[in-house]
Amino acid sequence: MFTKRNTSVSSRLSNKNTITGMWSCLATTTLLCLIIAKFISWLINSIRRPVDFPPGPPRVPILGSLPFVAPFKSSVFGINFSFLGAKEKLAEKYGNVCGFFMGTTPVVLISDPDVMRDAFRKDETAAFALGRIQATNRTGGHKRTDGTAPGVFSSQGQEWQEQRRFTLKTLKDFGFGRQSTEDAVVEEVERLCSLLAKKTGQPLSLEFTFNLPTVNSLWKLVMGEVFEDLEDPRLLRLCQAISQMLSLSGSHRPWEQLLPHWLAVRPPFDLLTDSRIMANASKAMRDVYMPVLQRHIDTFGEDSEVKDFTDMYLANINRTNDPDSSFFQEKGMDSLRCVIGDLFFAGLDTTSRSLLWSIFYMVHHPEIQATVQEELDRFFGRKTMPTLTSTTKEDLPYTHAVVIESLRKTGLAHMAVPHRAIADFRLAGYHIPQGTILLQNIYHVHHDRRFWQDPEKFDPCRFLDADQKYFVSSERVIPFGVGKRQCLGQTLAEKELFLFFTGLLHRFKVEAAPGITLPSYGMDVGTATTGIARQCPKFYVVLTKRDC
Repeated sequence: MFTKRNTSVSSRLSNKNTITGMWSCLATTTLLCLIIAKFISWLINSIRRPVDFPPGPPRVPILGSLPFVAPFKSSVFGINFSFLGAKEKLAEKYGNVCGFFMGTTPVVLISDPDVMRDAFRKDETAAFALGRIQATNRTGGHKRTDGTAPGVFSSQGQEWQEQRRFTLKTLKDFGFGRQSTEDAVVEEVERLCSLLAKKTGQPLSLEFTFNLPTVNSLWKLVMGEVFEDLEDPRLLRLCQAISQMLSLSGSHRPWEQLLPHWLAVRPPFDLLTDSRIMANASKAMRDVYMPVLQRHIDTFGEDSEVKDFTDMYLANINRTNDPDSSFFQEKGMDSLRCVIGDLFFAGLDTTSRSLLWSIFYMVHHPEIQATVQEELDRFFGRKTMPTLTSTTKEDLPYTHAVVIESLRKTGLAHMAVPHRAIADFRLAGYHIPQGTILLQNIYHVHHDRRFWQDPEKFDPCRFLDADQKYFVSSERVIPFGVGKRQCLGQTLAEKELFLFFTGLLHRFKVEAAPGITLPSYGMDVGTATTGIARQCPKFYVVLTKRDC
């Protein structure tokens, strides 16, 4: 009897174990099927293009379109991404609106000026595409806990509108774009010419020579002072650090897209993502301007006289009672630090780099340089420094044509400011999903063979009429970008470029240094094809004083 009972119990336990095993096997199989299904779904989604997304190269898991966009170029510590040549190939193959993926991030490259203007006038595209590495290494140095980015370049939405509106209005109130600003620029041109007059007759590199003179006129409006020593070693090291940062790939650098952020900013991966270079450059900037800013903060009171942009900003912070305002208390101080850093960064390199390129072209084309000098001599004489208020484009058509051709040929900020779509929208018949990075292919617009005859040639006559008597502008020259985030310093930059360029050629004849090879300015020069802003190849000149 006990034997039968034990057998019955054993049988029931065996059946129970069998059922349990079956359920366990079924659960495992189901889980495995779900994992496989999820993987297959992820695989399909990672190679599938969104519906109505612009045409472009295919995408693969994790890397996106990177293997098809452009070859990587090896560097000392990792891999750098050269994007300028790639953009030309993308525009030629896929047209004016091209879509691809940087990792999992959708990117749209726009290569037509009319489509650019349509895209960047929209509210959906008014956001700046701030890279994670850029957000970590902001010019102001401080970090917010709410995830927003301060300043006039990186901020978004209402804060950006407040900061941009205040910055433009206040700079104009202090003379931005007026006669007083031109006088300050001419004064800096005179100082620069006096410095260069001591270096005539010898091989000379002009690299970093123009940075401090060009930033001084803006710095006087912002801080009420200028950098007196144009050869200060500390400031020259800062110029080198910023130049190195601008030679990086920008917010679309591949390693930044592929690595987790916490890993991308730590050694040795910070060399791959360029985080260390950006951090060093940001710190170098703060070391220069923060002591000056702190003096303003320490000495400014409610009854203090407002003398410059920074004083006006501090006064506005003191007046602000709205907690939601970007000028409110500590949030306002954080914004101030970043706005000053943004202005300092923008003024220190871009105009000087444009000027360096224009001189580079004159060394390559002495006949064009001579024609500019003849026109300047004819209008101003030999003893008067060129100015803008006393002349128009009708008075100096060839000189203005040379300046515009320099901006066209260089395409310095060849993709301007990267934008990010904050909502889905339609563009040129395509669907642009939220989160897409939008790039302006300015270099292609400036070199589109459908509109420019022999675009690789430096030819100022393309901006003159048939009789070469009148200057003819073109809406296809857009060196400062287009749209709501178009460069706010355009007016000053154009004025400075003209005054420094004409002032230098009025005083000096600039020739290639004998015995030293003059590099090409074509697309075959590696240093000129990488980075956020195109870097002028290093060249050497000999300056000769022109008779007064």
